Amino acid sequence: MGDPESALRFGIMALTRIPMAKTHNIIYEPYSAGTAEAGFTGLMSYFKDVNYPEDNYSLHFNLGYLFHNDAGDKLTDDPRDTVSAKSISSELTYGFGVRYPFDKWDITLEFNGNAFLQKPPVTAYSRENYLYFTPGVRYKMLRWLNIDFAADLRMTPDKDETQYGFVHRLPMTLPSTWPDWRVQLAVQAFILPTSIRKESERDILMKKAASRRELFEQIVRQQKETEAAEKELERIKEERRKAESQLQKLRELLEGKKQKEQKKKQPQQKPKP
Repeated sequence: MGDPESALRFGIMALTRIPMAKTHNIIYEPYSAGTAEAGFTGLMSYFKDVNYPEDNYSLHFNLGYLFHNDAGDKLTDDPRDTVSAKSISSELTYGFGVRYPFDKWDITLEFNGNAFLQKPPVTAYSRENYLYFTPGVRYKMLRWLNIDFAADLRMTPDKDETQYGFVHRLPMTLPSTWPDWRVQLAVQAFILPTSIRKESERDILMKKAASRRELFEQIVRQQKETEAAEKELERIKEERRKAESQLQKLRELLEGKKQKEQKKKQPQQKPKP
């Protein structure tokens, strides 16, 4: 969403989680209540080059809300687990990132984290807030194929807020909350439109040249319209100056005429003998 000529773009994304697995609330993974959860995320992006966003850097922001729908639910089926959620857990998620493109590579830097508004039960895993710094690179192998590599580096302390009770503690050699670091590898392939895999480099350059020509023609038209508007404004200013000059002359004539009439009305004094 947003004005096509604006550098800002906005969007909103709805999401839901439907439990399919036998076990939920896994260590080192985001908290899952094992129920149908819902949320939404607001998105905002800034592009340095509006007409060719892929050719210059861009900034991206997001802020989301997740409703866990876990009030009264127990985390496990173990009879020893007597702790259940007394109130519905919810959290905010957020992120900020920048992407800087090169010919064959894109460099990305990102911060992402969460903040629980209402924390899960005390026996839940991953009930701590987190913040990760994620540097990454994208290799643009083909026009329709990208390879992404990134590393998540945890910025928050390794503070464990889970009350284990009957649950066995984790080995001391492992982090007790979120992972200290993790790596990501992804492959992005554009299936549609199919023409993207058939076009040659020459076709791409010709399309860019055509679009740039349209852009230049639009700029020239806007410049001519601006010049015409400036000329019209200057003409209006000149007419106003002439009108003010004529008004000043008329005012002077009226004042002179008034003074003459006042002199005529004054009684003439007779000379003394």
